[in-house]
Amino acid sequence: RLLTAFPEKLSQSAKSQLEKLGVEVKLGAAVTECDDNGVALADGQRVASACVLWAAGVMASRAAKWLDVAADRAGRVVVDEHLHVPGREG
Repeated sequence: RLLTAFPEKLSQSAKSQLEKLGVEVKLGAAVTECDDNGVALADGQRVASACVLWAAGVMASRAAKWLDVAADRAGRVVVDEHLHVPGREG
C-alpha cells in the first residue's frame, strides 16, 4: 500500500486522491528499466510515459535493532527533544 508508515485510512485516501487525478497507481510493481519512453516492469508489462516520477518507498535503517533500542512504527530510532536516544549515554 502507499505510505505504509502512516495509518491505513490515510494510505487509502492518498491512493484514492491520486486515482481521482488520473494517476495510475501500481503497487508492488518492480521497475526493471526506465527510459525516455516510460518504464518496463518485472512482469513484462511496459508503461508508456513522457514523464516518469520516481516515488519508491524508503525504509528506515535497522539501527534500532542493532542498538537494541525503541523504534517507531516506521522502524526509526526513537529520540527525545535533544535527539538523544532514551536510556543511552552520548
